Amino acid sequence: MDGQRSCFSAHVETVRSGKRGARRHLEWCRKEYGGDWATETFAQSAAAHLRFIEDGTFGTYRVREQAIRLHLEPHFGRKRIAEIKRADVQDFIRTKTTTLSAGYVRLNLVATLRAILQPYVANDRLPRNAASGSPSFQYPPSSKARKKLNGSITTKESADGRTLIDGGRALTRSEVALLLTHSSPQYWTVLLTMVYTGMRLGEILAMQWEYLTEGDDGVGSYAVEYNVDKRGQLCDVKTKSSRAEIALSSVVVEALREQRAKVAAAKLMADND
Repeated sequence: MDGQRSCFSAHVETVRSGKRGARRHLEWCRKEYGGDWATETFAQSAAAHLRFIEDGTFGTYRVREQAIRLHLEPHFGRKRIAEIKRADVQDFIRTKTTTLSAGYVRLNLVATLRAILQPYVANDRLPRNAASGSPSFQYPPSSKARKKLNGSITTKESADGRTLIDGGRALTRSEVALLLTHSSPQYWTVLLTMVYTGMRLGEILAMQWEYLTEGDDGVGSYAVEYNVDKRGQLCDVKTKSSRAEIALSSVVVEALREQRAKVAAAKLMADND
C-alpha cells in the first residue's frame, strides 16, 4: 500500500499542474481505481465536514452549517465531488449573487465549499480544488443602497431568512421612557444599563460584582473584563479596546443595587426550599 501511495503521489506531482495535467490525473485515477474511484456526493462530503468541525468554534460551525443547508447542498447535493468543476462554482456564484451580496457569497459560501473539497486535494484524491486557485472567480461589483436615517427604519432579509434592521436612528427620550415603562421586570435592569452605557448585551450579561466600583456621591464605574458568547458561555473580551472602564450614573448604580438584592433574595428562597 505504501508503494502504491508513493507511486500515486509521484504521478500526481508530474501531472497536477494546469488543466491538461488535471485531466490526465483524473484519467489515471479512473484506470487505476476504476470508474467509481471517488463516489462521494457533495451531500455526503458536507456531512462529513460538519462532523469534523462540530467540536470546534461555534461561530464557524454555525456559518458553515447554514451555508451548506441553505445554499450549497440544494445546488451541489447530488453531484459527485469528482464532478464539481470551476465552471460549476462560477455558475453557483452567478446564481447566488442575484439575491445575496458578493461578499457573503465569497467569504461564506465559496469558502465553505473550498474547505469541504480541500481534504480530497490533500489526500491526492482530486488534482485541484475547484473552489480555489486561478483564474479568479468573477463577482458582480457591490452596490451600497442608501440607508434611510431620517426617522424611518428599513429592513432586509438575511441569508438564513431572518429580518434585520438596515439603517435606523437612536431612540428619543420619550421612546426610551416608553420602552422602560413597558418592559418586563426581569429585563428592566438590563435595558436600563444598555440605554445609559451603550454596553453590548453579552458584556452586561457577563457583569460581576467584583468589577463594580461605587463612589460616595452615588455614581460608579464598571470594568469590562468578560463577555457572554452566542453559546451562553462566559469568555474573555476579544480585544484590548473592549477591556474598558464604563462610567455609571447614579440611576444605573441604584438599579444594579436593587437587582443584587433581588438575586440574593431569590437564592435565599431557593435554599430554604
